[in-house]
Amino acid sequence: MPSERAFWTREVADILHIGESTLRKWCIQLEKNSNVFTKGTNSSRAFIEWDIANLRRLKELIQDKGVTVDQAANLIVSMDSDDVRTPPVPQTNAPVASRHSRSRCYSRTARTALERQNEQLLKALEEQRQFIDRRLIERDQRMIRAIQEIRKNQQLTAAAAEEQQINKGFFRRFFS
Repeated sequence: MPSERAFWTREVADILHIGESTLRKWCIQLEKNSNVFTKGTNSSRAFIEWDIANLRRLKELIQDKGVTVDQAANLIVSMDSDDVRTPPVPQTNAPVASRHSRSRCYSRTARTALERQNEQLLKALEEQRQFIDRRLIERDQRMIRAIQEIRKNQQLTAAAAEEQQINKGFFRRFFS
């Protein structure tokens, strides 16, 4: 069984051209989103090629696409769940748990949460659409009433002007 080469924080930071503290912050955010890193002595992270590829994608999303660290980490973890990955070799004292199966479990949970969030967003979008439709109908009704009032005022003004012309003609006949 071939073993995969592990990289330490400093090496990965150099590979990605970022600071070690930035790398640690990104890793913490990935771990909050259920990503699991291989741990070495003193709980230090050991990165394999798979992790470095994910961190490269994370860097691209953050620096090139303008995505927040939290959003990028969430996206990377959800994308990671669709890929097939060989689980790491367990340490002698560590409990035997498959990284792959944990990742799948977390990804199902994340996928379910995303589906729920999508349903809530669709519901909110529908409510907004209904609200906008109601407001448009109300606006149209107010505009129709305003136009009707303007027409009525124009008719009254025209009638008053016509009556004034009639009265003016009557007095001219009377005093001529």
